[in-house]
Amino acid sequence: MYRHESDIRQSTVMIKNDEAKGGDPMATTTAKSGEKLLTPAEVAALFRVDPKTVTRWAKAGKLSSIRTLGGHRRYWENEVRSLLNESGANG
Repeated sequence: MYRHESDIRQSTVMIKNDEAKGGDPMATTTAKSGEKLLTPAEVAALFRVDPKTVTRWAKAGKLSSIRTLGGHRRYWENEVRSLLNESGANG
């Protein structure tokens, strides 16, 4: 059964944490949703860049990401907004 992303945010989701460097590469974190997660396309739209650029930022450690069970990256909205304010790219 397909679950809408907002349903996933409202429930407890098992996610692979990209920040588990040096530890178990398959380490998982349980995320309670109180914070909104953004897709690469949503982040890219805010910065006016290509979604692949957002993925490169995550790989470079500029922006932390998590992975859904399906392997898709998601970014914490509060961290994205903070980076956006620091960069001055918000308008």
